[in-house]
Amino acid sequence: MTSISPDGDRTITAAVVDDNRLVHEALAGMLGEVPDLMVVAAAVADPAFMERTHPDVVLLDVGLADDDRSRATCAT
Repeated sequence: MTSISPDGDRTITAAVVDDNRLVHEALAGMLGEVPDLMVVAAAVADPAFMERTHPDVVLLDVGLADDDRSRATCAT
């Protein structure tokens, strides 16, 4: 869900879904440095998390098991 700050700037929310903790943390760290981007990260596919946060962008590991990919994409 894109939010607009009081000064009119838009903030894009992003989720990083990956089963490898090092990859997840590295991507979240790099993205956290991008202005106007807020990382709401989940290390693994968690439908409840995705439903609560409704991120604008999801970086999804295509190497995840089919069940995990399906759960993550159906929730967004």
